[in-house]
Amino acid sequence: MDSPHRPSYVLIDLDPGTDTSRADLLVLARLHRTAFEHLKLVAQAKLTGRRGIQIWVPVAGDLDFEGTRAWVEELSRTVGAGRA
Repeated sequence: MDSPHRPSYVLIDLDPGTDTSRADLLVLARLHRTAFEHLKLVAQAKLTGRRGIQIWVPVAGDLDFEGTRAWVEELSRTVGAGRA
C-alpha cells in the first residue's frame, strides 16, 4: 500500500429506517447514481441486510480521510436536497 493515509474508495451506506419505503430508498440510490455519472465516477451498488444498499466508489488518493469524509457528506447533502 503506497498511501495508507489516503483512502482508495468511499462507502456510502443507505440504511433505511423502518419508516422509509423501498421506493424511497431506490429513489435515493438513483439520485446518487446520477450524481456519480455527472462527476464521471464509477460506483458499484451492493445490497446489504434486508433493506440496505451500500455504494462503493473508488477515489483518487488526493484527499486524506477527513477530506474524503467531508466530500461524501457534501455529496450526500446535495443528493438529499435534490430529493425534496
